[in-house]
Amino acid sequence: MRDRSPSIVAALSQAVGTKLAESDENPQVRGGLSEEIARLKEQVKELQAASVHHEQRCHRIEALLSGTSAARPPGASVAAVATGGPVVSVIMPTFDRAKFIGEAIASVQRQQFQEWELIVVSDGASEDTEAAVIPFLEDKRIKMVRQQNAGSANARNFGILNSSAPLLAYLDDDNLWYPEFLYRAVDVFATREDVDIIYGALVTEENRLRNSCVLWKKFNRKHLEILNYIDTNVIVHRRKLFDKYGGWDGSVRKLCDWDLVLRYTSHSPALALNVLAAYYRDCDGGRARGPSDPLTFNEVRRRIESGSYQPVSPNQPG
Repeated sequence: MRDRSPSIVAALSQAVGTKLAESDENPQVRGGLSEEIARLKEQVKELQAASVHHEQRCHRIEALLSGTSAARPPGASVAAVATGGPVVSVIMPTFDRAKFIGEAIASVQRQQFQEWELIVVSDGASEDTEAAVIPFLEDKRIKMVRQQNAGSANARNFGILNSSAPLLAYLDDDNLWYPEFLYRAVDVFATREDVDIIYGALVTEENRLRNSCVLWKKFNRKHLEILNYIDTNVIVHRRKLFDKYGGWDGSVRKLCDWDLVLRYTSHSPALALNVLAAYYRDCDGGRARGPSDPLTFNEVRRRIESGSYQPVSPNQPG
């Protein structure tokens, strides 16, 4: 994919120079050319910005293409084995997804890294949904816990309280993980004590991304405070963040991942891991839901501006 912006910028810059030379030779035409010169200069700026955007996008594509399990950091193979198992607790809340939850669970089972446990939280789920999970319980790494319907955030907290691994990850019951995601994430945590939370790339047709189906970029706290770009399904973090900053805020529905990442990165940045993490599917609009009113976008913005983020104490629904 060749970027023609530099050559076009050069041609426009030359045109601007030519017009300026013409106006110097004939002062009478300078006034008439001023608007045309201003227009050409604006086109040059726009194309230069487009060229920079194109280069950044190419770099992201190259980074994701090279982010395979073969690209392991030094010492990862020894360090990852030394962690023992289970290393990652995967939390999956479900409400009414009998048709799709099996596909989500199977994507966890297909992970190249196998030292995980999966906690499926029945958030007041239908009998059909629980029945779809039961055959998977033959895999001893998978268990199902039940609570009364309280929403996906509270369900995740309940799942965490019933889990044991030092790392925590989350997968919605209608989404899918790419096979190398946990492998790459565990390598980072095994070799870098300074990293407490990572996120991979989300592949999606649902987020209305402009000319792209991949949501992933380098971590920038200021950008995160404007708009969330880190989805629930691409996060892995150390359990100590849950202990220090609390769990998922049950008063938040659509923005609970934004709220969580803002709290979990208040002390140090997250690491953008160059790996395809999750494929986002909104199969039926029936995500786990709860009785509480959701916070609006503006409410989360007020939290950011006031710096009023407090640890959230996870409740324990019955």
